[in-house]
Amino acid sequence: MEESSKELACSGRWYKLINEAMVGQPLTFPEFQVLRDAADTRLDTLIRRYHGRREFGLVQESVKLAAQTLQASCLSLRVATISPRERQDIKDAFDYQLVYLQACLNRCFDQV
Repeated sequence: MEESSKELACSGRWYKLINEAMVGQPLTFPEFQVLRDAADTRLDTLIRRYHGRREFGLVQESVKLAAQTLQASCLSLRVATISPRERQDIKDAFDYQLVYLQACLNRCFDQV
């Protein structure tokens, strides 16, 4: 992560960036990169701290794959002929998947 990115990830602006992403505001590409890099950095730190826990690495790999697959799915929609309603249905279905994942995270940590 570049120095300016590290500064952003540790600043009050970081929390604003997270909030913007969580409420669905589009991020700029540099903001998106900072978010991705900070997420990886934080998980890499935990992996080292907890002696290479395989599960943590699997979470990181799974999130990367999910992000790539989501982006590829959205790119394929650009060339598809779909109505605004169909587009909204697809976005809703993807949103449900993300909410399910967030609920899983919350539930798991409530039980730890």
